[in-house]
Amino acid sequence: MLGVLANLLDVHGVTYRIEVRGEGAISDKSGGRRIFELAKLRNEVMQPLYDGSAARAVGVEEFERVLFMNDIIFCAADILEILYEHENQGADMTCSLDWGSHVIYDRWVMRTMDGTPTYAQSDLTTYFYADPPESAPVPQPLTSDPLTLGHLTRLEPFQVFSCWNGAVVLPAAAFVSGVGGEALGEQDQGDARGTGQGAVRFRTAKNDESEVTERQSECFILPVDLWKRGMGRIQVVPRAR
Repeated sequence: MLGVLANLLDVHGVTYRIEVRGEGAISDKSGGRRIFELAKLRNEVMQPLYDGSAARAVGVEEFERVLFMNDIIFCAADILEILYEHENQGADMTCSLDWGSHVIYDRWVMRTMDGTPTYAQSDLTTYFYADPPESAPVPQPLTSDPLTLGHLTRLEPFQVFSCWNGAVVLPAAAFVSGVGGEALGEQDQGDARGTGQGAVRFRTAKNDESEVTERQSECFILPVDLWKRGMGRIQVVPRAR
């Protein structure tokens, strides 16, 4: 299948990198290292952007946007939708909205503008632990934020504090320069331990590798770091699902 994908990308003139490492390369996520390893993997994916090799490969000086997709099933129209709304709304970060078992799937990362989770935890617990399964009512999202819920109901873009939701458009400049256009310094070349106010990286909630934690997703910490750099125009596009 990867060979077929490579041939298809060649036909369309798309530069790509496919790595097959085998089962022996599976990361050890024990000891609370799951998020650390996921952040490290995402940074490896982004390395051609970090070091400029991706731009050189296609003969440009820089990129404007990054489209990052998880292991999702998607439609081209949905991806075009988030790219369009990213430009249309002048956003710094734009997310799709993925669903699973009748509820928003990436609810761990998504937060309203006041930092509230998408669902009440008690509603989720009642729903997922119901006996028999699915006998409890489906939890309703954004019950504490009727304005945002209205946008969601009408499938209109709405601002959030953080999101990821399977597919996201990001500002490329945030990953290759710091606030005010500062060049990426040597101190920013780390893996998952945070980058101060320079270029952003996927990281854990703590900067000391010996104190890694799974309390927050690397996909939640990223928009937090964007906010710190004045890039807080973050939105969800519910039509892209």
